[in-house]
Amino acid sequence: MCHIKTVWRLNMIKNKIKIMLQFKNKLQLDLMDIWEMSSKQSLNNKVSQERITLQDMIKLCDYLGYEIEIKDKTTNKPLLSFDLSDLQKDDKKST
Repeated sequence: MCHIKTVWRLNMIKNKIKIMLQFKNKLQLDLMDIWEMSSKQSLNNKVSQERITLQDMIKLCDYLGYEIEIKDKTTNKPLLSFDLSDLQKDDKKST
């Protein structure tokens, strides 16, 4: 039973990314450009092993026209969101 939960967890992010892509009629291969991947195999490894970072998700959401938003569970009010401008701020800090 524990194994089933582990398998479900391992596929959770992968499945949600597939759904996001399907809503916009995009393919997993489109992620190669967005995530600056050099090969199909490296992309497949990243997705299947769920090595997806917040930065990756921000780039994916921007590409698809989505946003990442944090909401308060009690009030359902948005607290903050993540977009490409957050990545640009991080890039400026590291230079």
